[in-house]
Amino acid sequence: MHRVEQRRFRCALFEEVLGPATHRLHRRHRICMAREKQYRQGVARSRQRSLQVADQLVEINRVKVDTGALPPIEMTSAESARAFRRSELVTAEAEVLAGADRLRREIFS
Repeated sequence: MHRVEQRRFRCALFEEVLGPATHRLHRRHRICMAREKQYRQGVARSRQRSLQVADQLVEINRVKVDTGALPPIEMTSAESARAFRRSELVTAEAEVLAGADRLRREIFS
């Protein structure tokens, strides 16, 4: 049997033995754990790196504005980009927490 077939067989057996409600909870738990793992491994790291780059850009632009090489509007633009990157990071963290909360509500309802 291939992996996909094995997984389908296990899911069907799990649902038959424990019932559809328990199977649904188990599936949601797996999805929640997968999202958290994906967030921890990829999304969080890339968004944190993006925020670091935005911070560096703000500092570079600050020096250039202070020396007169750039107009002050560039500083505002860089700060706006940094705020956007920070909001992306917070949103990604909130999505993971919301998934865990949905799972808890489903289990305890």
